[in-house]
Amino acid sequence: MSPGSVSEALEMLECAMGYLAAADATAMTAEAQARCLKGLERVTAIGTAARSSILGAFTSGQGYCADADYSPRAWLINKTRITKGAAVGYTAWVRRAAAHPQMAGTLAAGEISESFARTICTWTDRLPENCREKADEVLITAAKASMDLRGLAALAAEIAPIVTGDVNLDALDDLVRLCVLLDGLRHGTGEDASQMAPASDTTQAWEAIERAVIGKAVDLLSGPGGLASFLRRRQLGARLAGPSLPLDIGFSETIPAGIRNAVILRDRHCRWPGGCNQPAAACHVHHVKHKADGGATSVQDCLLLCSYHHLIVIHRWGWTLVLNPDGTTTAWNKDRTRVLHSHGPPTRAG
Repeated sequence: MSPGSVSEALEMLECAMGYLAAADATAMTAEAQARCLKGLERVTAIGTAARSSILGAFTSGQGYCADADYSPRAWLINKTRITKGAAVGYTAWVRRAAAHPQMAGTLAAGEISESFARTICTWTDRLPENCREKADEVLITAAKASMDLRGLAALAAEIAPIVTGDVNLDALDDLVRLCVLLDGLRHGTGEDASQMAPASDTTQAWEAIERAVIGKAVDLLSGPGGLASFLRRRQLGARLAGPSLPLDIGFSETIPAGIRNAVILRDRHCRWPGGCNQPAAACHVHHVKHKADGGATSVQDCLLLCSYHHLIVIHRWGWTLVLNPDGTTTAWNKDRTRVLHSHGPPTRAG
């Protein structure tokens, strides 16, 4: 019998789970016990998809504000009586489901466990955004075909070259052509040399072609299809294999996984200069200069802040935070009557 409303669905769910919790498991056959364990894992997966969908709608509608909470995470902690770690996990699944719709659908169908889904999303989050859908599809198909986690890890390590491409051969051809042209200018040989080099002064022509050579060398070495990424993916193994990703993309509505992961690895905890040791898992990646004011999305323009210092101190109370060239942080309030430094000045010699 299908429920006719949300209330009926919740009542039926509680009754079913209550029945299993009260059942005498020792009286069950091993077959019945195994069936229960498999079924409960499917229910956990479906529950993850349901919670992510509902919590996502609750967040976008700012339903938590009705209870005077400043974030969905705080509302979960205060109203559902869960730990901060559990709340972080639930809100992380909201973002994960939005970024991986295929995975959310597979969870909702109970066709993959929550832990496998979370692990796969962690792997594919390291890929460029336009490559994740294809990678998710391949790994989901393999997981549904009963491939174990070790096999999925090996498959994920092989996916990066497929979805990001190999060495850019066009850039290599251009680089060779420019080097030949430069050599012709320096030695006064070659047809192209007489066409491109100014008769009175070849120095500017040399410099222009040298800059072009450097540019093509960068194209060849860097980026998802660059030589450095190509070699690393094939020689460093699964742990270090992966595409080269940009760490400065200018203005962006979202923070790519490459930049997010680099900031997390660098900061490791909240960077509020007054002293805060909230771990990276409980922090947001914050733009030092607000996106609305043209703030860039790069490693040097972002840092980690916990929910309190990010949402309350910065965005509600109007404090300003800067990341100094030496890696220290400084913050001040609206009227600059209070200034906080993460580190004091160096001591004088002697």
